Amino acid sequence: MPGFLNRGCEILVQLAQRHGVKLRQSYARVGKFALIQHQRYAHAKQFTRANRAFKTL
Repeated sequence: MPGFLNRGCEILVQLAQRHGVKLRQSYARVGKFALIQHQRYAHAKQFTRANRAFKTL
């Protein structure tokens, strides 16, 4: 499921760039990092930390 959230954010960032909307932060960078962190914590069975990273997505 986190992969779908990240893909949705990527599509929204592309749409914003196409229509000239200035974003306050790079959601492509932030989302990618949060996805990697979520997967890393979930693999280590640290689900509380994984859920915290999931919220950032």
